Amino acid sequence: MDILFATHNKSKLNSYKTEIEKYGLNVLSLDDLKIDYNVEEVSINTEENAIKKAIEYNRIAKIPTIAVDDGLIFENVPENVQPGPYVRRIDGKNASTDDELLEHYVNIVNKYGVNGKLNGKWVKGIAIVKSFDDISSMTFDVEKIFVNKPVEKRHEGYPLDSMSITPYFNKYTIDLTEEENTILKEKTNSKLIKFLEENFM
Repeated sequence: MDILFATHNKSKLNSYKTEIEKYGLNVLSLDDLKIDYNVEEVSINTEENAIKKAIEYNRIAKIPTIAVDDGLIFENVPENVQPGPYVRRIDGKNASTDDELLEHYVNIVNKYGVNGKLNGKWVKGIAIVKSFDDISSMTFDVEKIFVNKPVEKRHEGYPLDSMSITPYFNKYTIDLTEEENTILKEKTNSKLIKFLEENFM
């Protein structure tokens, strides 16, 4: 069965694709379906944004659709500085470049972190729309340590992987091997795996 993963971001797609394909699904992106339309994300709640995106793209594509919205929360950072779901929209811009994002978040770590490190977490909202009356959604968190010294390697579209440490392995997120990513998903994303099983098994 074909399923749309509603993103143009290849790094985002690849971080979920393998897990979703375990359920016998053929994962397609917005680019695969030549959908050049962006759903406006207006909520500060990542789950609500994911639901809105999944419903709208399901209406366009007419196949089951998964949408994910990412928010970022730092420890001990003032509310007016927290990126929340507006990770890429710094300084009022609609979409900052990867380099601009790295510079911005390194500055936040320098200002609010201790010894060049700042604890934070990704708050991920995910929604699955199979039809207009079959909608499921949930939220899960992924803990990270953000540092002020990014490595040179980049995941296009996910630049903060170059400046975040995954605590379970104490390694830069971008340096995790495929095997380590699999272990990490089994250890820390059990809520996501259960959600996918409930919808596709």
